[in-house]
Amino acid sequence: MIEVSTFKFLSELDENNNREWFASHKGDYEKSRENVLGFTSEIITGLSKFDNTIPVDLNPKDCIMRIYRDIRFSNDKTPFKTNFGIAISANGKNFKGPGYYIHIQPGKCFVAGGSWYPETEVLKCIRQEIDYNASELKDIVNDAAFQKVFGDLDREGALKTTPKGYSADNENIEYLKLKSFTATCDMPDKNLIHADAAKKVISNLEKELYLRLSINEPPKKPFYKAVSELDYTINKLDNREVITLEENKLREEIEGIGAIEFMENFNYEKEDIGFHTTEKNVFAARVSVVSSDVLPVGGYVGVCQPGRG
Repeated sequence: MIEVSTFKFLSELDENNNREWFASHKGDYEKSRENVLGFTSEIITGLSKFDNTIPVDLNPKDCIMRIYRDIRFSNDKTPFKTNFGIAISANGKNFKGPGYYIHIQPGKCFVAGGSWYPETEVLKCIRQEIDYNASELKDIVNDAAFQKVFGDLDREGALKTTPKGYSADNENIEYLKLKSFTATCDMPDKNLIHADAAKKVISNLEKELYLRLSINEPPKKPFYKAVSELDYTINKLDNREVITLEENKLREEIEGIGAIEFMENFNYEKEDIGFHTTEKNVFAARVSVVSSDVLPVGGYVGVCQPGRG
């Protein structure tokens, strides 16, 4: 749990945000930071039990944000943050995709998770997946447990106009306008100073797990299997090895996933499909999905490499 003394320190820092005061209260800061580190360790242990992307031995020190503000380009020259931020992912606070965040600040505590302002190419892939098939995302957001804790996705930074390439009457336009895919739940201070605070935070973040996975995991079969075969075939052609897949088998693998039309971009004969290196860009553009590092081979699907769709 978060100690009352930690909240007291943050409140006093808010009133005395200067280097002289901080230096004279460095011991209070160190004590509060140790409290937050212990709390973070509990959260990591709990998250790792249901999210296998979080290492159970993740160092809490790698998850705590610095309290020192970067004031070089800010009009606000106060030197310290008045909160403790806990960012948890496979890489701690150095997110390379979706993750979890816990904000500890008197009267402004919250927990959140998802993908916060993903890079341009990743955002493009997320929007493509929503456009192709938004049912999974909608199922997550409309789930009763998710609704009770988070309500809906955050709309911070959402576009006021339609994103390029999508029409205003698209049934999923409100999701397509998003630039972040996160969900946030406010938490009263009293919940964090309670003995079961870590348990409560973990429970809330577990409700968000499927949102995180929906924008991070590879697609499920048969899509994943079919795309893996195709990607493998295309990469082999880089070595001038001609490999073919039976047309009926391939169609069976991707039938019903809304991607059958991409096959019309390839030249194929009655009995087999021949791929050529010049057609890789078409493939990547038409069959991109919402994750990074999806495939063990190639990688055209998922990250949508620049210049490939």
